[in-house]
Amino acid sequence: MKAERLLEQLLTSSPTAVAATTAAEYLDRVTKTLAGWSDSADRAVIGGFSADRLGFAFAAGYPAALSALVPDVALGPRICLCATEDGGAHPKAIKTRLAPDGGGKYLLSGEKRWATLAPVAKQALVVASVGEDDAGKNRLRVARVSLSAPGVTIEAMPETPFAPEVPHAVVRFESVRVANADLLPGDGYDRYLKPFRTVEDLHIHLALFGYLVGVARRNNFSKAFVERALAAIVTARALAFEDALSSSVHIALAGALDLGRRLVEELEPEWSRVPEAERERWERDRALFSVASRARAARREAAWARYGRPSVIPPAG
Repeated sequence: MKAERLLEQLLTSSPTAVAATTAAEYLDRVTKTLAGWSDSADRAVIGGFSADRLGFAFAAGYPAALSALVPDVALGPRICLCATEDGGAHPKAIKTRLAPDGGGKYLLSGEKRWATLAPVAKQALVVASVGEDDAGKNRLRVARVSLSAPGVTIEAMPETPFAPEVPHAVVRFESVRVANADLLPGDGYDRYLKPFRTVEDLHIHLALFGYLVGVARRNNFSKAFVERALAAIVTARALAFEDALSSSVHIALAGALDLGRRLVEELEPEWSRVPEAERERWERDRALFSVASRARAARREAAWARYGRPSVIPPAG
């Protein structure tokens, strides 16, 4: 859990970015480097440090977040989460069904939207309903599914205005067979879906902070900026080892992400040192730092309410 090895790597290793043109190519080329890091938080940072754009940093941080969510299952970098449907990702909105097939396995049927990295992923963690409990509450489970399995179809969605290298898709499951061994233990919402947004926030920002250190070292930014970026990494990394459902962790995370927002603001004068192509990608993609800011603000308010006071910190982004 010590951060010293990570800090040494960021300060002494070559900052040359991994050359790639697609997220799939980037993930394949950076996999060997990431294999030397056992903690998901460190893989997110190194994945970002090795990238030449925010989209590739995101592509490394996202699977790192999923591996943190499911630490007892071997997940490769080509993994995605299929949760969101037409009505969103709240338990009531999950209509995809997982039903016994009568032969000891299950059949998965339904449609997911905005599945991040699905067009380049090899497997997916799919949130599905197994029926309602006595109180009428939708009971969820998570199944690990090969995206090359019979009955799975993937339809790429239009590119987003920022980080277009990060693809999204509609994924359809038509009576896809799922073995009992591929059902993750525990409740699909409480154990996986509910904490994922916080786990994702931490790992994505760790990857984005790692990217900023790489940019800074490649282009001789001020030492003061590198110091602050490393401090932001150490802060967010420490939180990645804590309970993602903890109110106190949510409050500290709000502060850590505010540090990141201030880093981005302080960076403005330094970008004149960066080659034009990468500088243009930065301007295009920097909106990644504010994605889901409303959801984060709501979690922060709820966390402060637990301590009997409203938040007095303006939302990051």
